[in-house]
Amino acid sequence: RKQVQQTSYSTGPKQKFRPSEAKQIIRETLKSKLDGKTYPAAINDAHSYMKNIAEEIKKSLRSLPLQRYKFIVQVIFGENKGQGVRTGCRCFWDQDADNCAWEQYQNKDVFCMAG
Repeated sequence: RKQVQQTSYSTGPKQKFRPSEAKQIIRETLKSKLDGKTYPAAINDAHSYMKNIAEEIKKSLRSLPLQRYKFIVQVIFGENKGQGVRTGCRCFWDQDADNCAWEQYQNKDVFCMAG
């Protein structure tokens, strides 16, 4: 008699993403990376800031006890001269499991939004 195997893999996360924990991680990362920083004169330095901040946030988010999640981190960084900034983003996601978390940081010289 042939034995039939049942699939045992999971196609989705077991728990829901909670934005409050992610927001705390983002807030702490922005503060630690940008406190006392000025806007860099070279544009490549600004790119490095954004890349380092995004990587640090993603690394910290992976330490959360969330399985089967893919983290996408977006960082907007600029010189603070009293100007306005507008951004937009569209995503497709699972309303039952997915969510997002955003935080912003600002000092007299720079602003940064990350999520």
